[in-house]
Parts: sequence; C-alpha cells; structure tokens
Amino acid sequence: MTETIQRLLQYSQATNLCDYIDEDVLRKLGRRVCKDAQTDDDSRDAWKARSERAMDMALQVVEDKESPWPKASNVKSPLLTEAALQFHGRAYPAVIQGDKIVKGKVTGADPQGQKLGRADRISQHMNYQLTEEMPEWEEEMDKLLLALPVEGVEFKKVYFDPILGRNVSEWIRPKNLIINDKTKSLATCPRATHCITKYPHQIAELQRAGTYREVDLRISSEDDETEALQDIYEQHRLEDFDGDGVKEPYIVTVHKESQEVLRVKSNWEPTGIYLSDGVQSFSAFNREGTQVFPNPQLPTAQKLVCIKGEQYFVKFSMFPSPDGSFYDVGYGQLVTPLIDAIDSTLNQIIDAGTLANAPPGLIAEGMKLVNAAGSGEVRFKPGEWKKVKAGSAAKIADMIYQFQFPGPSPVLFNVLSALIEQVKSITSISDAMTGESAGANEPMGTTLARIEQGMKVFNGVYKRIYRALGQEFRLLYRLNSIYLQPEQYFTVVDSPEPIQIQIMDYQGDDTDIQPISDPSVATTMQRMGKMQFLASVPVPNEMAKLKRILDAAEIEGVDELMTAPPPQPDPKAQEIMAKIEKMAAETQKIAMDTQKSQAEIAEMFQRIDLDKFKAVADVLNKEQEHGLRAESERNRAVEARSGDKVVSQEDETDGAGVIDPAMFGSGEPTPYSGATGLE
Repeated sequence: MTETIQRLLQYSQATNLCDYIDEDVLRKLGRRVCKDAQTDDDSRDAWKARSERAMDMALQVVEDKESPWPKASNVKSPLLTEAALQFHGRAYPAVIQGDKIVKGKVTGADPQGQKLGRADRISQHMNYQLTEEMPEWEEEMDKLLLALPVEGVEFKKVYFDPILGRNVSEWIRPKNLIINDKTKSLATCPRATHCITKYPHQIAELQRAGTYREVDLRISSEDDETEALQDIYEQHRLEDFDGDGVKEPYIVTVHKESQEVLRVKSNWEPTGIYLSDGVQSFSAFNREGTQVFPNPQLPTAQKLVCIKGEQYFVKFSMFPSPDGSFYDVGYGQLVTPLIDAIDSTLNQIIDAGTLANAPPGLIAEGMKLVNAAGSGEVRFKPGEWKKVKAGSAAKIADMIYQFQFPGPSPVLFNVLSALIEQVKSITSISDAMTGESAGANEPMGTTLARIEQGMKVFNGVYKRIYRALGQEFRLLYRLNSIYLQPEQYFTVVDSPEPIQIQIMDYQGDDTDIQPISDPSVATTMQRMGKMQFLASVPVPNEMAKLKRILDAAEIEGVDELMTAPPPQPDPKAQEIMAKIEKMAAETQKIAMDTQKSQAEIAEMFQRIDLDKFKAVADVLNKEQEHGLRAESERNRAVEARSGDKVVSQEDETDGAGVIDPAMFGSGEPTPYSGATGLE
C-alpha cells in the first residue's frame, strides 16, 4: 500500500506522464481515445441534428428555395430569435447584479464571529476575481445565456491556467463537449471529451514548452501561408496504467487526425484517494507531495478503494430532457416543428398574394401553344403571358386569357395565428411579457397576475441556472484552496484600503459559497415587490432592512448611504458648553490663586521666629488677663453699689481671645480661627 500511494503521488506531480508509458501503449491509447469519442458522439446524433436546426432558425439562416418556383417566398419567422432575446434580457441582469455576484453563507455556530469574518473576506475576494481578475467571465456568461434557450444545454470549464497564473472559466458549446447521451450526470460519466481547436504553431509552442509530447503529427497544408485549425481531443477518462486493478482518472490529449497522444496528466488530488478504513480520504500529503503532519504513518494493511477525479465542467440546463437523456432541450427543440409550420403557412400566404396580384395568362397567336424551344411544355411565372396561334377571324378578347387566383385563404390566417400563439405560450413571450399592453380595459391586477403566471416557467429555468452557478463557484473555491498565494492583497470599490486574503480562509467546508442573486426573484418588478413587503414589516434590525431595500433597487454607493455622517453641533448646546468652559476656567484660576495664597502663608510662617512669637504671646495674654481681672473687679464694685449683676467680658468671650502657645509647639503652620491679638 505504501508503494501504491507513493506511486500515485509521483504521478500527480508529473507534467506529462507520457515519459512513464511505453510507446506501444501510447499508440493503442490514442486510437482508443478517438474511437470512444466517436462512439459518444454518435449516441447524440438525433440531438445534434435538432440543435443545429434550432441554431440556424435562431440565426435566421435562409436556404435556397426552388419550390413551388424559383425565388418563391422564403421568409423565416423570428419567434425563436425573439424568445432567446427575451430570455437573455431577463436572465442576464438577474444573474449579474453589478459587482456583487457571489456571497459566503456561514453554517454552524459562530459565537465570536470568526466564520462570518472569513465568509465576508471570501465573498469580497471571489467577487474581485470574477469582475477584475477574470475579464472573460462576464462576457462568456453573456454568450451562454443567449445560446442556452436555443440549444437547451451549455457548459463551462473551470480550471487554473499556469500561464496566466489565475483561474479561468471558459464557455463550451455542447457540440464541443462530447459525452455519451445515455450518461446520467457529469459526476458519474466514465469519460468526457472536450474538442479543442488549435493552430499548428500553437501546438508547436506547447511541444517546445514540454507540455505536449514532441511527436510528428503529419500536419499537411496546401497553403503554406495559411495554417489549418487542428482538432484536439482532451478526454477525461479512467485508465489503469500501474496495473493495480484500480482505474485512476487521467486527462489524455490526442491529435484527432494522426491519433497521436500529446499528453497524459493525472486528474486527482491526494484527498481523492479513498482507502478501505471506513472509505476515508487519504490526506497525509498535500498536492506537492510534502507531508502535512509531522510523521504520518502510511497505511499498509488497508486497500485502495477508488480515486475520485477532479471536476472541471459545469452543466447549465434549460429544460431536462423528458426521455432522461444527458443533453437537455431548449426552446429550439420544442418549437422547431411549430415554427416550420409557421414558415410554411406564412410563405403560402405570401405566394398566394403574389399570384393574385400578378397572375399569368395566355395570348392567342394561332391555335398552337408553344414555348421558345418549340415543344408543347409551357411553364408560367407570375405576371407572365404566353403567345398562342389563333385564326385571323378570332376576336381580340377571345385571343387573351388570364388565369384567376383567389388570393390568400382566410383559413391560413387563422392557422397562422393559432400557431404563433402556441409558440408564444411555450416560450413565454406573450404581449404582457414583452412590455406591450394587452388592452386598455384590462385591470392592472389581471395584467400582473398574467405576468406572474408567465414567469413561472422562467423561474424554474432560473433555479437551474442558480444551481449551476453554485457548482461553478464551488469549483473556483476549490481552486483557490489549492493555488492561492499564502497571503494576497486585493482592493474593492467599497473599501479603498487593500484587503488581505489568506489561503487558510479557503480551508474547511463551513462556508457555503452561493450566488448572491435570488433564484425565486428574476425581475426588477418581483424584487421590488418583495422589498415593498419587507418595508411594511417591522423587524428588529431596521438598518439591515434598509440596506436590503437599497440593494434591491440597485442603488449605487449603498455603504456610503448607510454610513451616518458626524452629528452637527447644536448652537444652544455650544453656548452652554462655552459658559461651562468659562466657569471651569474661572474655578481653576481661583483654585490656583488659593493654592498660591496657601503657599505664601506657609512660607511666611516658616520665616517667623517662633520662640519670640511665643514670648510676645505670653506677654499679651498676661496683659489681657490683667485687664480682664481689673474689669471684673470694677463690675463687682458697681454691682455691690447698685445690686445689678454685670456680665464680664471674660464670660462673653469664653476665652476665645486667648492665644494658645501650644499651637506653635510643632513649628508647623496650623489653621486657626478667631482673634489672635496680632491684628
């Protein structure tokens, strides 16, 4: 098992496996590829004939017509062309809505918002790829949507181009992708052959680059100055080159005319190798063959179950084939018989009118009717007269005869109208659907109901397109997970700053990639009707609701509109704030002045000789006590004489005027109150 896996990994890294394969095996392989491609092509002969007929009808191809006479009426009805244009006109703006094409949907719990952030980065990056890095994507999608209603099925090939260094999404017409018509799906078909055309010099360039094997293709050209296009078969098939009994998927490139093998390339990734242990994918190695885990143990006892090939093709379907065939049907296959009948009826009406307006006739010249060659066979053209031989006694009126034709039959007009209505019913191109009024007396509600009913068929087709787009975007997601640089920066319109995307953002399957368009809403009228209903319903997140409404109306610069401008200042609030700032400044000034005064007082106390101050305070206190005592004695004397009690100053002051020397004992300035005796 270890040798098998190592060999498979070695094959997956080779540019061209022709160097590992015997020359005789390559010759047989080239013949087998061409034979299988022809077998698959023959299985779809009936579908190809109808498809080619429908495309000629849509392109208004006119063939030469000799019946019922040369240059008879040969008008082609434009109903299929109109149906294709109407379908394209509705589908194209529904699929491509500005620069928003793909979005990421988060599945599972995301409490910290990491999945949502990665999904947002992935959607922005893939939209940038589709609109900026892949300029062919929108153009190819435009062509595909126009051809789809005619042929019924179209394909896209999604791959990484090493020369361009980016992903490529290429439109392939169904005639150029050969698949057996009995195949059920692309996922289960054993082989698919892409018929490519290249000029000889392009083949030579690939040979010199080492992509193609250098072998003589025996290309012959009569004109040396003009190179003839060469058919190249690129067949995705299963082969067992290593003889282990398990067929591996390969891409074999063969020159059709010479049947020479130009290239053999493996078509699998390590994750596509499935082993017998619960049929798990073997992913110990990445695409370059380096180990992902430090020291993985290669399985030895397990069996190799199968190898799943990488998918390159995406199928876009109009209507599934009712008989279960692989190639689906479109308007072209469904209405071709009706349009043939319309063309026949219309030409008959025109021819009948031509004969009625310019009928042929006979002119007598003797009694014998002859032509220029002298034989008796005569043919008439509209407005042509023939000479006949008549007797000399005949009247002039008797010598002239005009054929009478009744003109177009009214029945043909009725048949033509019925056939046209049948085609319009199938292709949904009624008057209301094309923008024409069905009548002045028809209520608007009835018209809208008819339009909605007519859109039912289109909505079903659009859901198939939506499903195919999802497959295409998942293939691009897969390619990014393999070929994207570890870190890459890109810019989008909504964000002027570069956005960083990492290859790790494309790892895992918790981000579901899907088209941003709504498969159930295909017209602007439907979309705006849905948004009108949303606008009338209260929701918790009104900003998100408004953003959806603006997006549905295709308003540009939605993010700019959703960003609230900075609030404008209120004049009254500015006046109040100015007063508050002024008061704060004044308060700060007062605080600074107070702090300055306290500092000055502290400095003054530090300069005072405290011992002298205490002595002076003692003297003053003694003098004050002596004065108070004398005053008290005088008051008692007066009281004794008058009998009235006099309140002494000492009783009134209660010692408030006495200075306590202890307050200066620490030598630190101390807050004080009352009289100090120093004023």
